[in-house]
Amino acid sequence: MFTTYLKLVFAVVSWGGAFVFAKMAGADIGEVEAASWRFLVSALLLTPLLFRTRFPKPTAREMLLFLVLGLSGIYFYNLFFFHGLQLIKSSLAGMIIALNPIVILLLSVYFFKERLTPKMFAGVVISITGAIVVVLGRQVPQGGEASSWLGIILILGCVISWSIYSLFGKAMMKRYSPGQLISVSVWIGAVILLLHLYLSGSSLPPVSGISLFSVFYLSAIATVLAFVWYYDAIRQIGAGFSAQFINLVPFSAALFGYFILDERISLLTLSGGVLVVTGVLITQRAKISQAEASAPCSPKQSQAADE
Repeated sequence: MFTTYLKLVFAVVSWGGAFVFAKMAGADIGEVEAASWRFLVSALLLTPLLFRTRFPKPTAREMLLFLVLGLSGIYFYNLFFFHGLQLIKSSLAGMIIALNPIVILLLSVYFFKERLTPKMFAGVVISITGAIVVVLGRQVPQGGEASSWLGIILILGCVISWSIYSLFGKAMMKRYSPGQLISVSVWIGAVILLLHLYLSGSSLPPVSGISLFSVFYLSAIATVLAFVWYYDAIRQIGAGFSAQFINLVPFSAALFGYFILDERISLLTLSGGVLVVTGVLITQRAKISQAEASAPCSPKQSQAADE
């Protein structure tokens, strides 16, 4: 069990490192080029997962949904991600992306009429307050106000894109495993990114030095290995408990940014990040409690209730 926790921590910390190495790769070879390399390599590495289990024949509706997953979770997310990271610090981007669970919850409440309990609502308010503090506490280079706001908007685009991916992916999990969903999504996203390069008159550049290591890290470690270990942890200790470890991502992104890029983070931004994560933890635990309360009780529980 200790090994499971160790792998889980490694997975989420590696996602924090992805902010720094995506920033470095984008600056070295270009944003779309770096994203294309990342997901082309990831797609090749993930392909064996598609052949380890029986893959259901997709319907026309499911093929359309797979396209939505590839567009939202891979293509648009990474366009926003790689471009946004060139305009703001990786630590700031990590704090903003920590809002993912909150936005997913709010979209679920609006579109799927999920119940928002008072405790969840409190968590949402705390997280949004933290996000405002994060933005107010950002350190803007002289003359860089406009680019800073654009970077924030782009990273918020990541949050929206991933929320769409998560909601559509949840609907697809009735027939497909997480491994199948992510593998097909990555392949679709990689093809669209390569098509983007072709239509823009560009091509995949050679990678060497820091861009080579960054692509290796982003694809082999932060995408494939982290994915496999994270879902292994879900099987071992449950989805609800595993999901709480994702709150380590913004702080690991800040640490990677500090030690590798010498990015300084203001106390106000750090305080806002703590508020964001605190609000997320509150909503996650409230959702777990709600799910446990609504789960069918066992025969013994039913008998006790009758007595």
